[in-house]
Amino acid sequence: MKILLLEDDTRTADYVVKGLSESGHVCDALGNGHDALFQIVHEAYDIFIVDRMTPGLDGLSVVKSARSAGVATPVLFLTAV
Repeated sequence: MKILLLEDDTRTADYVVKGLSESGHVCDALGNGHDALFQIVHEAYDIFIVDRMTPGLDGLSVVKSARSAGVATPVLFLTAV
């Protein structure tokens, strides 16, 4: 499975990428909403894992923009309490 992870906390991103990679998935990690939106529009993924609060564009805005561009890829949101 090809996964895009949008997470600005490098420690969390490294942890998630490590676990997904060990499970046989390909995971691209980005820490900025603008970069993630560009990647989402130009590359095919099976799922997006998106942090709600990210620099550039927040995760919700990234998903809304992706949907407006016709990208219907499933999304899993990560949030901190």
